[in-house]
Amino acid sequence: MMPATQLSRRARLRQKVLREPYQSALRETRATPPGSPVVPAATTAQAILEGAIFSGIRTLHLPYHARSRLPATVPGWLDVQRLRPEPAHLDIEVGRTGAAQTLAGLFADYLEEPGNGPIAAAGIRMRDSRGAAEFFRPGHSGAVRFRGVSAAEVLSAHRVVCPHSTCIAETSPHVITVAEQFHTTHPADRALLAVSSALRRLGIFLALGATSIDTWDWIIPPTPDGMVIEAWFPSMTVSEQEQILETLCSTELSPVWSIDQTWPRGKRNAPPYYVLTIEGAADIQLRLFQS
Repeated sequence: MMPATQLSRRARLRQKVLREPYQSALRETRATPPGSPVVPAATTAQAILEGAIFSGIRTLHLPYHARSRLPATVPGWLDVQRLRPEPAHLDIEVGRTGAAQTLAGLFADYLEEPGNGPIAAAGIRMRDSRGAAEFFRPGHSGAVRFRGVSAAEVLSAHRVVCPHSTCIAETSPHVITVAEQFHTTHPADRALLAVSSALRRLGIFLALGATSIDTWDWIIPPTPDGMVIEAWFPSMTVSEQEQILETLCSTELSPVWSIDQTWPRGKRNAPPYYVLTIEGAADIQLRLFQS
């Protein structure tokens, strides 16, 4: 049996990472074999799906009271309130305001007929799942379900910019088209794995009041498949920076992260950029800002 202090520490880590009630975290931690990750790691296929969805909408968290640093690519908001992860599934509770508009943006580039331009979030489809909007890949296991917004609401928001007659997601709901196989703006799979890993650690940022968390490709040699995670906070002390980094790199989370290097910034007293390496995935350049 796990010592009480270790059990409590692991449960509080899970509570922070997933934003779940402590008693729920404690119950799940008791059921987890000793030595296993506190939070279930995604399968490769599931992680690629999660990474494709969130790199497509360009934000991991954007509550309605925050201002996006990417206004042209985030049409609404996405207020993430809780995560429920399994190896081949992820449930995400989101606030209702603006979520449909943001998720509808996954299909925005389907406005053009296939072949006339790149297709964002290629191969991703949506269905209703017990009143929630659930995204999946035809022919693949795994899914990401957004509780708090329905598939009908996302579809309605999507049709504002994309008529049914030209939308691949609606005309081919169960098949990935040839156009999608060759015209996509997805980052490399290693980068998508990194985004998924950050997503499953999201509560670490939210615990300190992150007001927005954006992500995009980091195309800088020698790591062209890296990703940027940019988090903004009302305030950020050196101690809080260290706390975030320490928790992100906890060996009780999987895959394991580690700090590779720091890049100083030109502004006086500004926190540096941190380059974090991830087992089996692309690097992440982490940027922590104070609003």
